[in-house]
Amino acid sequence: QEHPDRVQQLHRNAAAWHEEHGLTDDAVRHALAAGDAARAARVIERHLDAGHLRGEGATLQRRLAALPAELVRSRPRLLLAQALLALLSGRVQGVEELLATAERTFADDEEEEPYEPSIGRAASTLANVPAAIALDRAHLAELHGDAEQAVAFGKKALAAINENESMLHSIGRARLAVAAWLCGRPDDAESALASLIGHWRSVGQPYLAVRGCHYLGQVQRATGRFDAALETYRRAVAVTAAPDGPTVPAAGAAYVGMAEIEYQRGELDVAIEHVTEGIALCRQLAYPQPLATGLATLAWIRRAAGDDRGALAAIDEADRVTSDRSVCRLLNPVPVQRARLLLAHGDAAAAVSWTKELGLGVDDELTYPREPDHLLLARVLLAQRRPDQALVLLERLQALAVAQGR
Repeated sequence: QEHPDRVQQLHRNAAAWHEEHGLTDDAVRHALAAGDAARAARVIERHLDAGHLRGEGATLQRRLAALPAELVRSRPRLLLAQALLALLSGRVQGVEELLATAERTFADDEEEEPYEPSIGRAASTLANVPAAIALDRAHLAELHGDAEQAVAFGKKALAAINENESMLHSIGRARLAVAAWLCGRPDDAESALASLIGHWRSVGQPYLAVRGCHYLGQVQRATGRFDAALETYRRAVAVTAAPDGPTVPAAGAAYVGMAEIEYQRGELDVAIEHVTEGIALCRQLAYPQPLATGLATLAWIRRAAGDDRGALAAIDEADRVTSDRSVCRLLNPVPVQRARLLLAHGDAAAAVSWTKELGLGVDDELTYPREPDHLLLARVLLAQRRPDQALVLLERLQALAVAQGR
């Protein structure tokens, strides 16, 4: 009140003090109060990596939303943060536009200001913008089920990564490992993921280790090795265990994975216990896919227990919270699971409608990422009393699975 002319400078001082003491949200708030949105953007950029590697998607989303949209569009790393948050949520719409804008903005900025991530360049995923863009494009291709494109962009990213950028290098190897799984090379995917999980644990990155376990468990299940997958999920829970503290939300996906296996084995009592715990944890995550998968698993467990009404309620909720429906079914199984459940309940029309909407046919080119769609088509053909066509399709699917060692 006595020195209104000093308020702006006091906010700047407060922003500097809070950032120096690791209080990022307060630093951003004071920078914005000082009318210095550019400073707020720099503070957010410096701490993007740390927040991402701790799985703090909701916090990053909130910080980005506090900035003027025009400012975000002018800074490639902020655009990359938006793209990454969308990819982790399984939302593919608009991601390529964000990446293209980031690419143009970075190319046009001849005098880019120095970037100093709070966790250091070696641990940063955004220090090298061209490599980060290629990695995000690999991730986008993965969500579309385009394994060849995922491999191409993954290799492009690795070629652009500098020697001292170890985190980017490990993320690039992870993208290629997932692409190998989608290509139908589970052995290559498994060995690469197991190596990466060990690396991430050794460098103190539990969040990445848990995500690696999530993929590794799916690869092991693809080869029918349920015991190995269960052990992988148990390792993921152990990685997230905090001494004398609550279970970390990231463990939710591992509990859901356990429940899926236990359901397949008919162990319904332990399956319902694990899926209930997994769903509760997944509700705290910023990205919805593990929650949607958990709810779909709950639906099948309830059906097996004779609770048809509860099964439909769970699958309907899964459908509401699920990610983009254009994501390949290996990574977002909920739409096919919903159609399958409705078919099991005698609603063949809904399942037929789904296969028509996708344009599925018995003569389609078959790929592993689209296998769940074609397995649903086989069930629809059987419901329509067209077993000869179903048999042709199933024999082709079986031949592909045998050839790929699944």
